[in-house]
Amino acid sequence: MVYDVVVIGAGMGGCGAAAWFAKKSGLKVALIEKYDEIGGTAVVGGVNCFEPGVAQGDLHAILAGKLLGSGEGQVQKSTPGFPNEKICCRISADSGDPYAKTLRRAGFADASEKYARRFMFDDKAMAHALREQIERGNVDIKTGWRLAEARAENRRIKSVVIENAKYGRETVEGSLYIDCSGDIVLARRAGCSVAFGGDSKDEFNEISAPPEKRFELNGVSYIFRISKSGAEHKIDATENVEEWFEKTVAANKLGVCLNYYPNGDINVNMLPTMGGGEYFSLPQKKAEAVCLSRVSRFWDWLKHNPHIDLAGYGLASVFPLPGIRETYRLRGAYVLTQNDILASLPSKKFKNRIIAYADHALDSHGSGPACAEVDKPYGIPYECMIPNEIDNLAVACRGASFSQIAASSCRLSRTMMRLGEVAAMACGQALKTGRLLRDIELTDEMRP
Repeated sequence: MVYDVVVIGAGMGGCGAAAWFAKKSGLKVALIEKYDEIGGTAVVGGVNCFEPGVAQGDLHAILAGKLLGSGEGQVQKSTPGFPNEKICCRISADSGDPYAKTLRRAGFADASEKYARRFMFDDKAMAHALREQIERGNVDIKTGWRLAEARAENRRIKSVVIENAKYGRETVEGSLYIDCSGDIVLARRAGCSVAFGGDSKDEFNEISAPPEKRFELNGVSYIFRISKSGAEHKIDATENVEEWFEKTVAANKLGVCLNYYPNGDINVNMLPTMGGGEYFSLPQKKAEAVCLSRVSRFWDWLKHNPHIDLAGYGLASVFPLPGIRETYRLRGAYVLTQNDILASLPSKKFKNRIIAYADHALDSHGSGPACAEVDKPYGIPYECMIPNEIDNLAVACRGASFSQIAASSCRLSRTMMRLGEVAAMACGQALKTGRLLRDIELTDEMRP
């Protein structure tokens, strides 16, 4: 199959790109996703909310409007779950506030509001709303297909090979490519420079970076849903996790967020289920088995905890995609760092190259060097999406060109959606003008 643009990964970045193509471009586009549903971590991984923070573009507001209108989305505020903050627990429930209240994180909105607002949604409803936006255009959604090969030469990706357990292999060609996969699998297979794990102090001179590079990654959460529906999902807990339980949960060193769905179900996010370094040092099946065993033990503890009333709730499901907050990151035309965040880019160098603003906390979930709120929004330059080695590729996902510390702040759903939208706009302009992606002139629509 031959397309104008091939998008790898249908997380929020990929969906942002595909929705823009469907709405405005008229180009022939393929959206390729290895899971059976689109939406990535925000849908399949159980992170079923837009965290508080600034956002640009119109797609996020369109989606929120649909879900609020159907009763499948809700603006929420968080309150402490346990007395005296014995354990870091937050319970989020309906606040009655307008969606606009979710569009600020820095400084927790204002002095009169102790807690910021998030937008919570049902996962299936969000997947449906995303498909509605994408399927109205000339976008071929191919779920259940994983990237197997990337064929690149002379600084261009010529084609990719995708594979499906039922249908085998297929070659897909595109003039341009956007990598929106969480692990930037296309960029890596095309030979782009990448980073994995922490950055040392001498790499970017970040104030919170350690003296030497360390194999530490943001924590991984296996998120689960509890319900009063009567269903009880059984976990095959094959691993002995009592030592972990005593050192973390019993010792009050594990946080948890309990976010109510509009229908009364609760989304349970362990913070985290496993440290990122530990997770990626284990074979995949072993890491999964340990994490599921920890989920089972944690749920048994949580439902019997005297500080919170979960009577009648049962374990409905564990989301199939692990909540992985970081893996590989591009080393692209510009690397956004903690220094840029503290300086609140844009600087003179990037005054006309900013494509998105973000203001979420530097948030490493106990596995990295920084965890602090951001005082005011900062800009993300277009060049963070551009690799140095390949001319017809943009990277629009959490694996774009960020330092580990910067990525811990700007990796969230609405920011990634915006990167996808701008990457799509850049591809549209490149195909129209013949310019390389790195030489695109930003239009007003591409600037926040």
